[in-house]
Amino acid sequence: MLIFDCDGVLVDSEKIYLRVLKEELEKLVPGIDLTPFLARAPGLQTSDITRQVEEAAGVVFPNDTVARIDETTHQALDFELEPMPGIENMLAGLRGDKAVVSNSGKERVIKSLELTGLDGFNWKAIFSAEQVERPKPAPDLYLHAAAELNVSPSECLVVEDSVTGVTAATQAGARVVGFIGASHVVDGQDQRLIAAGAEIVVHHMKDLLRVLFALRPDLVVRGTR
Repeated sequence: MLIFDCDGVLVDSEKIYLRVLKEELEKLVPGIDLTPFLARAPGLQTSDITRQVEEAAGVVFPNDTVARIDETTHQALDFELEPMPGIENMLAGLRGDKAVVSNSGKERVIKSLELTGLDGFNWKAIFSAEQVERPKPAPDLYLHAAAELNVSPSECLVVEDSVTGVTAATQAGARVVGFIGASHVVDGQDQRLIAAGAEIVVHHMKDLLRVLFALRPDLVVRGTR
């Protein structure tokens, strides 16, 4: 079973989220250095980041902060979201079942796929953080997905872009390919993903089929790698 994270893998969304997150947090804690928080943000939920900033700044944000940031992000995504370059050709070269496992809400994932035209690639299932008590980096979401798909986690090959996602998948027992071709990726991310448990890191979507074929030739259409 081949499993993809959504944000930062299927769609180039993290750059939009990080921009909105920075703008909204700067309104709440002007003057604070947000660099370390934004560096950890990909793959995490908004509530995780706001809680970290609150603790560091010694403040308590308004109750609607997370909802406001998420709503502003969703509005921006509706107008700006694009598929990851090369993702359509890569998906067209796959065979067998594939699923999406995301820390975003299921409604947002579905809309992201629809906006970018990726909803037509016959996804077997979509799993989101709201389905488990502990989202990524805990392994729960991947364990839940494997159980629902009736496969062992060890049979799953996962493509993730964040330390959060790689940690979740490897702790669940899946094999992981790191992807760092999104617009938001900073220097050193390849080494961070390897340290988190990724077997190999891919810099460009055009190289992903070749890597997937090397690891699981049964998942790639012959002649497309």
